[in-house]
Amino acid sequence: MRNFILFCLLVSGSLSHAQADPGEYGSYPLEAAEENSLMARWEKKPVLESRVIDDMEGAGGWKVNGIGEMGYTEDRARDGKQSLRFSTSVRDAAYLALPGNKSEWGSQTFSISGQAGASSVQLRFDKPQDWSAYNRISYWVYVHPTSMPRHNLNLEIKNEGGDGGALSSARSHYSNDLKPGMWNHVLFEMPHLQRDKVTMFSLTRELTGNNPGEDPIVTYDIDRLELQRVPADAYEGWAVSAGKFAFSHAGYRPEDPKIAMVGGGGGERFELVDQAGRVVLAGDVGILENKNGVFHQVDFSGFHTEGVYRIRCGPLVSDPFPIHGNIWLQPVFKAVNFYYCERCGYEVPGIHKECHKDWQGFRGDEKKVINGGWHDAGDLSQGIWRSSMAIYAMLCNLEAMQQNKGASAVRARMLSEVAWGLKYLLKTRFGDGYHIHWCRMRMFTDNEIGTVDDVVVPAQNVAWENFLAAAVESKAAMLLEGADPELAAQARAAAIDDWQAAVASRGTWDQASIEEAAWGVSSSLLMARMSGEEKYRKQAVVLGDLLLRCQEQSFVEGIPITGYFYQDTERRRVIHNKHTAFDEAPMIALAMLCKELPQHEKWMAWYSSAVLYSEFFMKRGSQIAAPYQLLPNSVWNRAEVLADKDKKHGATSLQQFNEGTRLNDDHVLRTFPIWTDSLFHGNTNIQLSSTWALAEAARLRNDAEGMKLVGKQLEWVLGANPFGQSLMYGEGYDFAPQFAYCLKDIVGSLPVGMDCRSGDQPYWPATVSATFKEMWMEPVSRFLGAVSVYASPIPQESGKDLDMQVKATQSAQGVVNLDLSIRGSGKHEIELRTFNARSEFTRKQVDLSASGEGKLQFELKVPDVNRPYVAVISVDGNPELRREVVGSYSDASILSGKPGRAVCSLRPWSLLEEFSRLN
Repeated sequence: MRNFILFCLLVSGSLSHAQADPGEYGSYPLEAAEENSLMARWEKKPVLESRVIDDMEGAGGWKVNGIGEMGYTEDRARDGKQSLRFSTSVRDAAYLALPGNKSEWGSQTFSISGQAGASSVQLRFDKPQDWSAYNRISYWVYVHPTSMPRHNLNLEIKNEGGDGGALSSARSHYSNDLKPGMWNHVLFEMPHLQRDKVTMFSLTRELTGNNPGEDPIVTYDIDRLELQRVPADAYEGWAVSAGKFAFSHAGYRPEDPKIAMVGGGGGERFELVDQAGRVVLAGDVGILENKNGVFHQVDFSGFHTEGVYRIRCGPLVSDPFPIHGNIWLQPVFKAVNFYYCERCGYEVPGIHKECHKDWQGFRGDEKKVINGGWHDAGDLSQGIWRSSMAIYAMLCNLEAMQQNKGASAVRARMLSEVAWGLKYLLKTRFGDGYHIHWCRMRMFTDNEIGTVDDVVVPAQNVAWENFLAAAVESKAAMLLEGADPELAAQARAAAIDDWQAAVASRGTWDQASIEEAAWGVSSSLLMARMSGEEKYRKQAVVLGDLLLRCQEQSFVEGIPITGYFYQDTERRRVIHNKHTAFDEAPMIALAMLCKELPQHEKWMAWYSSAVLYSEFFMKRGSQIAAPYQLLPNSVWNRAEVLADKDKKHGATSLQQFNEGTRLNDDHVLRTFPIWTDSLFHGNTNIQLSSTWALAEAARLRNDAEGMKLVGKQLEWVLGANPFGQSLMYGEGYDFAPQFAYCLKDIVGSLPVGMDCRSGDQPYWPATVSATFKEMWMEPVSRFLGAVSVYASPIPQESGKDLDMQVKATQSAQGVVNLDLSIRGSGKHEIELRTFNARSEFTRKQVDLSASGEGKLQFELKVPDVNRPYVAVISVDGNPELRREVVGSYSDASILSGKPGRAVCSLRPWSLLEEFSRLN
């Protein structure tokens, strides 16, 4: 098997998939292949019916709001003689100077509206209009050329009725990347919006400022506003959109499972067709029926020949995709482009000039400029942990690519971004654990200190962020020692200081949040690796104990899910990720503990924690989202929901609780979060955080089944979802615009993610608004983190001259009988480690010299049948040469709908072997 089989990718949504050098795809910033975008497909849709709202040929009742100006012009028109002209400055100094936008130390805070101001043109209707017969808005806008490279308009439709609660759809939609010097056709599909009593239509320009040298005035000519009826895209549910395929737009490696699904309009047979039009494989379309619907599957897993192919099913033909051993490099290359384009304090061609030279932080009397690193999202905010996670994810990829000659271009780009981000972490340190924790920035400033748009923030000392920073700095110091010894030395010194500040933040570490415990473990072990000092390993063990205390390891009230985590060691609240997530942190820590301290007496406790999380939370929980197997979000207790004193919020949360998968009368499991407000929505970042976590656990366990589940999550993001859209902008097909109102759509960006409004099912309307459609550093970092594991070379096994087989039989009395056979030669020591299981057998010498085969029989007694049990059988003290037996006495049938049974599972010795389950 090639060394690069799991990492080196080069596949695009075009027929150039098989190229091997990503440098051939152009230099940063990358340009999107717009012909593959969702907007390009929308332009081709037939308009079945239309109705003009305003052709701008007369005074139509438009009014300007804010500092802008408007009028009619005959300079140009899309049709007719005139258009509506809207002009505004992108800075409102008077608004910025309002007392409500100023902090106690004179900083701009954007507190009044959360933004830096806005200007709009509004068309109000004297009598509410019924637009229900139409499902798309269309208008044309001409952008006057200036030195300003960023142009967007925010469309909003107001309608009488609706409560604007947590489950209400956003009614504003951003149109990005309007091109200067030409007419832009803006389309917005809105079948998901209530539109029976429309009272106003508006177009808004957020006042996001300008860099010095960029013109401060923007002018737009607007024409032909009309309603249209078109065959609208599906936007909710598990069913694959009619006429579309759900498949991985990045393609498949030869050894991967290759399963696509087809929506309505396909046939009963499928064909795999190569570039020359030859049929290379044919088969029946499989039918799968479960609680989420009826699905038509195309399975070509047995086909391994590299090339570029399409799927044909009846009259439907998919877009082309590759089968190739190096398919993951290009999405990584594009993800790094996203970081490059988000650089702060750096001129990014076509996006912005060097920016935010007047952004400052302080601690006491010390004040300094803190621009640098990367802007966080669609806005321009900054903070330590977002930057730290991005650097950490890229460092993991650099480690994975060290021996991969085919990844030289990506590696060079990634090294550049790591250095850029690391310099920001070092620059924004004030010593003794004080960093710039977080700072909002919603505009481009004048770069002059002492003016109205300055943003100034105090440094803060946050323990878990110091642990995370120390992890990043120590990891970077080791990796960069040869390439950049000066930067490596600075990182090393910072790591020591940040780690010491985190540990000293409290007298005794007997309590911790999960972030403190997890990143405390990882940073301590990385510090030990960097320095060789034993004190760091001792601290890692202390914090490892706290991490285990954050985990649920029993089947609470008999529910068949466990292994999830609480927010801290006090265990008062289960983690309910919403918007942000840190699921990868515990698994990174546990995997590192097991690797760095393989002979430690607590090794089995650490290992079993990863087993419980991956086996009894991730894997079991993914069953409720079959056939996509999305990883679960959280277990909810009804009492948590009922404790909400706000009746409106409580009712909405209870509705979502009741739509989860019932585990018992008081608990449900949900694939998507329970939303508590209308703004912070989006599950893809959470999903990818869990994906990275599962990947770490699967690699630790040599778990082929778990790694396949990781692959399904990555494929979902790149097109294998019900809507057939790649969620990564500029990768694959039907990629949609994202909320990027301060910048532009950026190749390689990922949104906060897939929403849900009802039924614990995906909701993905065309609306481009915060936060679910907002591009964000976090999901890109989690994507890279997961890929660094999933696409790493498979470690070479030692001891291949030995073959060990284990047969497990589970009884109803809490006893598991094990029959072990081992073939090979020589003398070997067999060792048993257990979790929630006891055995008279612990270790034994076997001599294979005479017969070449040895047999052992022993039993495990499970003292607590309300907890899973884990046994690891290893050879010669080598944890890599092992068999794993995992089981429980819980009934998980409620998750899959299958008849209940207690399950005992065996983990194969080799990652390449198939996972098996035995009664």
